[in-house]
Formats: sequence, C-alpha cells, structure tokens
Amino acid sequence: MIKVTANHYPIIKQYILKAPTFVYSILDQLIEGTVYADTATFQTLLIHTKSGIHFVYGDSTTTEIDRQLAICLEQSVEKGKRFTLFSYSE
Repeated sequence: MIKVTANHYPIIKQYILKAPTFVYSILDQLIEGTVYADTATFQTLLIHTKSGIHFVYGDSTTTEIDRQLAICLEQSVEKGKRFTLFSYSE
C-alpha cells in the first residue's frame, strides 16, 4: 500500500460517498490521520486516526490491505492503544 499525500485528499473525498465523520475530518485535514491506498487509482483505501480508529473502503479482500491492517493492529497492541475498525459495505 502507498501512503497518500494530502494533495490527493480532495480526489479521494469524491469517491467516498458514505463514511464515518472522522474520515471526512481527516480528508479535510481537521484531525490528524493517515490514508493508504492500494494503487494510484485509490480503489482500496485504509484511513486511520492517530487515536486508533480505522476505516477500510473498497475491496477489503486484497492482500495488501490485510498486511497494512496487521501492521496497524500490531502497533496498537505494542503501544497499548485502541484499535477500532469500520468498513464500507453496500
């Protein structure tokens, strides 16, 4: 997965039609967070806050998303932090 830079956030915001409020707050750069994408086309996204709330958008069955989620979970456990996962589903 690639880490998405803030200049791509407006593009991503157009793709996501329904998401928890924290996702839009990250994309609007109101709260601190990180956005990862599977490719430059932003078909699969992992968005997470510094406080440990995560959101998966798109095809959540890709291996790359699994790897990145595992990394995030391991880091949360090591630091004794929260890990909450939301996912987009039609």
